[in-house]
Amino acid sequence: MKQKKGLRKKLLSLELVSFLVITAVIVVVGVVTVSKSITRQEYQKMKEVTALVQSQYDAKYPGVFGIKLLEDGSYQVYKGDAEITKDYSIIDEVKDSFGYEVTLFCKNIRVQTTLKSADGERYLSTKAPTLVTAKTIDGKEESFFKDVKVGKEKQFAYYKPLLLEDGTVYGMIGISCSSADVKAGVLSTVLPLVGICIGLAIVFSLLSIRYITKMVDPLVKLNAFTNDVAKGNFNTDIPASILQREDEIGALARDGKAMQKAIRVLVEYDALTKLRNRRYGEKRLCQVVGNAPKVNANFCAAIGDIDFFKKINDIYGHEAGDKVLQEVSKILKEHMSGKGFVARWGGEEFLLVFERATLEEAEKLAEGILDAIRGHVLIYREKEISVTMSMGIAKGIFGEEPDSLLKRADDFLYQAKEGGRDQICKG
Repeated sequence: MKQKKGLRKKLLSLELVSFLVITAVIVVVGVVTVSKSITRQEYQKMKEVTALVQSQYDAKYPGVFGIKLLEDGSYQVYKGDAEITKDYSIIDEVKDSFGYEVTLFCKNIRVQTTLKSADGERYLSTKAPTLVTAKTIDGKEESFFKDVKVGKEKQFAYYKPLLLEDGTVYGMIGISCSSADVKAGVLSTVLPLVGICIGLAIVFSLLSIRYITKMVDPLVKLNAFTNDVAKGNFNTDIPASILQREDEIGALARDGKAMQKAIRVLVEYDALTKLRNRRYGEKRLCQVVGNAPKVNANFCAAIGDIDFFKKINDIYGHEAGDKVLQEVSKILKEHMSGKGFVARWGGEEFLLVFERATLEEAEKLAEGILDAIRGHVLIYREKEISVTMSMGIAKGIFGEEPDSLLKRADDFLYQAKEGGRDQICKG
């Protein structure tokens, strides 16, 4: 009898430790996955904002940057023939719109920046960190740092070199935000996952005390399921025989499915629009590209962009912008049902993949989408808001890499934008 109790305790301990380990793995993998996802999103957004800053400077002041050292040790900043020493309008507007600190360097000297000291003085005429200078100025490469010291604070930062026609680096643009804020975002995203895992651990512990002898085989299967989920395999399933049980084991299995769904929503769905996110879109597109030659099926990829979206945010506010994104997403989801899939690509951009469709068929479907968007009026605080969308469609080519396909779609989108917006360019 004592041996039986001892074995029972050992089995309980073994199962409990095993489940705690699995829970820890899920939490760790979840933290790492979410952290990497947010870091990639932050990097991509910084890269896009940097391009925006550069384009705004080039549009307002043609020519290259230059500096002149004055006798008092300060600098005069030039862009082409214009002196812009005190013109911080571009970088201040970008900071207000996106929340990033923006710095313009001539070589490694800060000549334009939104970074300020406690008394409100801008950090002008100061140098970039040595590591940044070595990689971006000397190495002529874009650089991204997750924990670089900018001023007195550690920040996420992206730097892009500014090149002359002969390849000489004459400066760089730096975009940064607080590392603490990014880490806080990761933590707030992961906390629900931790709560689910802790809840499951408690349920499992209580059930194990009473049903240890009947739980071994089902728990082995559940163990395999949770491991698959922890590795990012959200298509794995629990056997129907376990899900249909009317006891605690069946409840645990259904909780596991709920956990799988919750994690999948966190990782694959965009919280604002309820569409699939970029991570899922890239994964699904790769599947379509890989399967198309096997079934000899036509397909097309498109990138759509809401026209003048920044003006909507500027005029009506970001809440109105969010409403516009949600309304447009509903239209896209409705029209793409059964035709392929749509994902939020980033900001006001969307990825649409038309499965089993020729270029002409994809264009016809896209025209229907653009018509629906044109005809939709959003009432926001008694104001009517109408929007349009530009779209670039690229025909799928067997054997072509997904990145190349997306690049072509993006190039067509650019043509649509440059050609007056509210239209489709294809090829």
